Amino acid sequence: MPSKPRTTRLFHQDVIIQPMEQIADHCIDLVETCRSTGRRPALVFAMNPEKSMQSHRDPVIRQLLQQSDVLIPDGIGTCIGARVLNGVRIRRVPGSELMPELCTRAEREGLSIYLYGASPESWPRLRIAGASHGFMPPGTLDDLSRLYSPEAADTVAARIAAARPDIVFVGLGSPRQERWMADIGTHLPVGLFQGV
Repeated sequence: MPSKPRTTRLFHQDVIIQPMEQIADHCIDLVETCRSTGRRPALVFAMNPEKSMQSHRDPVIRQLLQQSDVLIPDGIGTCIGARVLNGVRIRRVPGSELMPELCTRAEREGLSIYLYGASPESWPRLRIAGASHGFMPPGTLDDLSRLYSPEAADTVAARIAAARPDIVFVGLGSPRQERWMADIGTHLPVGLFQGV
């Protein structure tokens, strides 16, 4: 198992305090560990001020974030909070910027990715194992049960399971993507999930 990264406790959560390059390296180590040991997929979630407040008010969101293996400081407010509350200087690591770092490393290591709800960028030698759009019909956002319907979950989960990617990027918006990764993603043969 990769060594535990340095973190700071912020709003009941352990937020990683390492530079993006080290976080990306740690994530690739997690992929390899999960794949070689059969451990559940690693979860990379982002902490921003909105999620900090949600996790403070909502124990379900707090527990969801605590399931992450890597909680990145995605937002300047999180970085300011770490400095003011804990005296720790950290740089923000937006999920949208960590994704290309992970894709670059995946390409170099020969790892495959799957895009769920996101538009793929072009990496010439990157193996994209599969993709599913994240379009939700009108009214879906008002009725999240559709997102968790057995049909919707089974369809995407079956596609991901059949593709057997090493890394899955999930872009469904927060907290839907974190819920999906924790509830459904952790049962799939994947090395790592990251919300983007």
